[in-house]
Amino acid sequence: MWTARWNTQGTADDEGRVVRTDIFGNSFVVGRSKNYHTHWDVVLLKYLPSGALAPGFPRLYDNLGDDEPVAMELDSNGDVYVAISSARNGSDSNKDIVVRKWTNLGGDAWTDRYEATGGNDFAADIAIDVNNNVVVVGTLNATATNSTYLVRKLDSGGTVVWTQTFDFGTLPFNGRDEARAVAVHTDGAVWVTGATERTLAGDPYMATFRLQSSTGQMTWSDPHFIESGTKGGGKAEGIDVVVGPDGAGYATGVGSDIGNHWDFVTIGINADGTQRWQDIRFYDAPGARSGDYKDVPVGIGVVQERTGLQIYTTYVYVAGTSNYQNSDLDSDTASIKYAAASGALGWPTLSHGARRWKPNNQLFEGATDMVVRGSGNVYVTGRISTLTPGSEDYYTFRVDKDSNVYESTPIQGPSGLDVAESVFTMCAGRTHVTGRSYGGGTTLLDYLTAVFNFGSGLAPDNYIANIGSYVDGTLASLALSDNQYLVYDGDTPSWSFFPVVELEFRANYAGELSELCFKLEARGNWNPNTLEIWLYDQEAGNWVLLHTGSLQQSDSLVHVTVANDPWRFRGTQNQFRALVRCTALEQDVNWRVWFDVAGWDIVTP
Repeated sequence: MWTARWNTQGTADDEGRVVRTDIFGNSFVVGRSKNYHTHWDVVLLKYLPSGALAPGFPRLYDNLGDDEPVAMELDSNGDVYVAISSARNGSDSNKDIVVRKWTNLGGDAWTDRYEATGGNDFAADIAIDVNNNVVVVGTLNATATNSTYLVRKLDSGGTVVWTQTFDFGTLPFNGRDEARAVAVHTDGAVWVTGATERTLAGDPYMATFRLQSSTGQMTWSDPHFIESGTKGGGKAEGIDVVVGPDGAGYATGVGSDIGNHWDFVTIGINADGTQRWQDIRFYDAPGARSGDYKDVPVGIGVVQERTGLQIYTTYVYVAGTSNYQNSDLDSDTASIKYAAASGALGWPTLSHGARRWKPNNQLFEGATDMVVRGSGNVYVTGRISTLTPGSEDYYTFRVDKDSNVYESTPIQGPSGLDVAESVFTMCAGRTHVTGRSYGGGTTLLDYLTAVFNFGSGLAPDNYIANIGSYVDGTLASLALSDNQYLVYDGDTPSWSFFPVVELEFRANYAGELSELCFKLEARGNWNPNTLEIWLYDQEAGNWVLLHTGSLQQSDSLVHVTVANDPWRFRGTQNQFRALVRCTALEQDVNWRVWFDVAGWDIVTP
């Protein structure tokens, strides 16, 4: 749909790191730049749905030394939280863990800085709970032989709720403890995964643990440890963690044996700390492994898929990079599906139970990020290249719940070295990718952000608009506006002192079904008044009220997201019915309804 290249027009690099979107369809990109000063600064961009840079951006964070953004999330208000490994007092020799908050419009909200006594402190990940509290994890006093987990919770105003540190080494040995990822359940419980050295051997264990929401205290006596990969005698390290709807946690990471073969390691853990299941698998060529094959996951996700009428099954998805022939020049991406309750493979007929993918036999396929959305759609981004030195392109693909693969068109900058770092998708199947790209020079990198649809089953960018009716049955028309909205302008019937105006939309929705989304605006010039938005429950045979509020006198879209059983609203041929009802306590109210048709194929009722 659009691509945007950004740089500071300087003589140093600018690199995109993480992309997220709000419910309004804006794209937020955080990364780093060396063009404002001689050190790295954190730079936040916001792109409007059109691809234009939003007013008031970019936003800068600088503590007079190298500041590195490592993670970003948005809360329910669309405000932005970034976890940063930040220079301490302008010195690059020591780092602190920083959480920086900006408002959705780019205003500076607050900064929280945590410094341990001496040494380096590095941020690792960030998560937002349902109450817009933020949890950041990182590593304190990081040295080659010793470090400690940090888990810190703040409320949306930047006030510290609690701070916890953990060292799981076995005395007298006290080795490295490194946090890698955090996730928060709807009940506020915090899950963390990382790596812990427990013995003098120095090989880390994959450690996963759960903390209470109110105090941050561990809910188990010890973390859940995994020692090594398939052959034992090596190490294991956590990479990512997610929490299922029932409160169970799932973590993925790497396990290696003595020969330094790296395997995918994934585990399911109940909220009480008991193990549900564990799976360690590798994806190299058949036969004995003679080299250092490295299979590394980049992320994990969990979704509920509808497997029958009002029947849902939870699945866990893992994706990453898999070596095939003992060479970094011959790698694939690999995605795995597990039943969350048992760990059974979701695609058992595939080789090793994984969907491996190498587009067009390209070499050096490396995954950098993944996200799971919809009814089991896994989006993986990274890079592809040929044997041509320095030739790498953005590459993103989607694997659906049945292991079918849909490819995007590779994105290439002018100099042929482009690496996607982050992928995110929300409503209407729009996929957002960002990373770094050479902008034409031999040494200068730019932010490169792209938003696109995969195309298969998705609505086109142009729509037929012929729909809507008054409550008395008089047909009204809606016209396509700005290639994005269906707009109706009209008056309420003058014969009614308490007029009620209804518009019904029927549409074939082509977005992510577990995130049925649409946007409506209704405006009126008289108060008091009411606005109601309804969807028709195809299974129950009745209308369900999703939003109630007031008509606005300015442009203000109402964003509706249905996450609770959206399948019940789907009729034949994937058709949905939406109803807008406007009521005013006065006659002759001028009003307008906008309907954002992105992801919808509008049909006549």
